[in-house]
Amino acid sequence: MVTAREKLFSYKKIYDQNGSQELFVEAMRESIEHHSDNCKFYGKFLRENGFKASDIKTLDDCAKIPPISAQFFKRHEVLSIKKDEVEIHATSSGTQETSMITVNI
Repeated sequence: MVTAREKLFSYKKIYDQNGSQELFVEAMRESIEHHSDNCKFYGKFLRENGFKASDIKTLDDCAKIPPISAQFFKRHEVLSIKKDEVEIHATSSGTQETSMITVNI
């Protein structure tokens, strides 16, 4: 089954915000659900903030997703996949603390 995220990433009309808005909202809900289900920290964080993926029904609801500061990710490794599934491990090279992102494709 093709996910909403996959459909959004392959959407041909990249400037068609109105035409892709519903797909974007579905992809955001899907992403929040994935990370909540697969990352103990994030699932707990959302529960403590009273937020569920199913709360995302409109574009405006995306603004209600509880934020996590970038500083947190500079100091903590937070994964929604197993370490052996990481295919790309990228870090920043700025003058301040290093940022990290991991990706599985």
